[in-house]
Amino acid sequence: MILNPTANNQSFEKQFAQFGINFTYGFDAQKLDPDTIAGLKRAATDAFQIIVNSLEELDCRNSNGWMVCLGVGTYGDQFLKRAYVAYSGLGANVDEEATCPRAFVDDQGNPLNGQNKYILRFENGQFPPVEAFWSVTNVRP
Repeated sequence: MILNPTANNQSFEKQFAQFGINFTYGFDAQKLDPDTIAGLKRAATDAFQIIVNSLEELDCRNSNGWMVCLGVGTYGDQFLKRAYVAYSGLGANVDEEATCPRAFVDDQGNPLNGQNKYILRFENGQFPPVEAFWSVTNVRP
């Protein structure tokens, strides 16, 4: 991994250098002592739990049972936000390109289940406010 460090990243670059992570030349775990490797493995496990539990990093609002997260796709130095988006969906378009509401429960508050049948209904004149197209995608968790 090669990065172009900005002023915001320079403090991270110094911290990572302690563990053999160089933004220009990459990372070689074989150069580290066993205690450092064990610490990095523990840190990776802890980091994964932090990422999994960091939904609050997103600017999400709930509307009629749908979760809409704004401000994804561009992150600046919001590394935890970027990591959560990568964990939960591999990536995201910027708001100007796409908004992707998500639903996890039905109108009764029960978790969505593939064994049930659902109807997505819009009242007359209440279609999604778009200037292009919209679609519905079913994604397995």
